[in-house]
Amino acid sequence: MKTKKIFIEWAEYGSRAASLAHAFGAKTFFIGKVNKHKNVLISFSTYPAKIIKNYKIIKENRPAIVYITNTTWIIAFVNLLFSKIFKHKLILDSHSCAFDHELIKYPLFLSKYFATKANLSIVTNLSHYNLLKNHGAETLIISDIPFEDKLAITEKIKMSEKFNICYVCTFATDEPYIEVFEAAKMNNNIKIYVTGNYNKVNINPENYSHITFTGFCSNEKYKLYINSADALMTLTTRENTMQRAGSEAISVGKPLITSDTKMLRNYFTEGTIFVKNTRKEINKGFDKMILKFEELKKGINILKEKRKKSFSETLEVLNKKLEE
Repeated sequence: MKTKKIFIEWAEYGSRAASLAHAFGAKTFFIGKVNKHKNVLISFSTYPAKIIKNYKIIKENRPAIVYITNTTWIIAFVNLLFSKIFKHKLILDSHSCAFDHELIKYPLFLSKYFATKANLSIVTNLSHYNLLKNHGAETLIISDIPFEDKLAITEKIKMSEKFNICYVCTFATDEPYIEVFEAAKMNNNIKIYVTGNYNKVNINPENYSHITFTGFCSNEKYKLYINSADALMTLTTRENTMQRAGSEAISVGKPLITSDTKMLRNYFTEGTIFVKNTRKEINKGFDKMILKFEELKKGINILKEKRKKSFSETLEVLNKKLEE
């Protein structure tokens, strides 16, 4: 049976892909795990099985439209090839790593070339939009899904008596997590709960007794943490990197602390504290969040309604482009 739209990501799971697929009315396929090896040969050795799986999914579903999470050039390359074989439209959802991947370099000329050959490239920010548009690629900005009703739940878990902040962290190289841990030592009014797999960066929780490490959570447990905390925090050292956890903060109505980048300031216009990625400035952000908490909580819910309207309008533009 033919499936009109499918969304493929070469990963165990991706919340952006799942949310976009739901919004687009596409069936989602996650292929294996993300392999982030510094050794290029080891990374490439994982690709043949994923390429075959990718091919079989398209052959079995025969979609009219295929969306892919465009994180490495090999994914874009093979799916462009498949789009020619099976005669479907190809949409690239290009994250910042499609323009600058830290482990397996995504050459910029390939990113531009693939964008011109695909039917449409979705990007997260104006900088990448202008880059591709100037090379003649059909492009659309979708910074992130600003709401997801299933994330907001009434069930809670007991946290500390202090002001509780859930720091959503993947322990990637662009996340200043050590600065956060040191900042938390400076403030007796807050308690930090850190999600994510700390083992991959060899962190020993016993060295940070003032921090609660949740480890990598199931979706259900993760929802409990972000709904139970007073506020959420997510940080990056990269200018053009969207923060998915920031959109999750909007979804659950929690004020946000995030990095002071131009892109994030343009997106999170209400209910948000922006900080430089230093322990001193992060600590100031904690104090400011506590001081202005009620105002910020109202602001994040105002932003939720604004982003719902904006995303609805973007979805209309996308559908019109696909009909052309």
